[in-house]
Amino acid sequence: MDRERESADTALSGSPAVWAGGAAVAAVLALLLAFAMVVHAGVEQGSQRRLHNSAHDTATWRCMGLATLAKRQDCLSLRAPLAVPARLATAI
Repeated sequence: MDRERESADTALSGSPAVWAGGAAVAAVLALLLAFAMVVHAGVEQGSQRRLHNSAHDTATWRCMGLATLAKRQDCLSLRAPLAVPARLATAI
């Protein structure tokens, strides 16, 4: 009976090398997940920045196409400045 209990305890506890290997695998997986999340956030920020810059350039182009200098200056003064949204400001 004692032998069965000892073998069961040994099987559940495992050797230190097994625990170290399991911990290493868990750490590598956690690092890969963190890296994937950072890359995804960077791609998303780049996409948002391109959309923002495109809208700004379109507004500038539209203002510069007006007939008179006064209308162009009025349009450009009303147009929002190239402000980077707060969530993108940290990436700059």
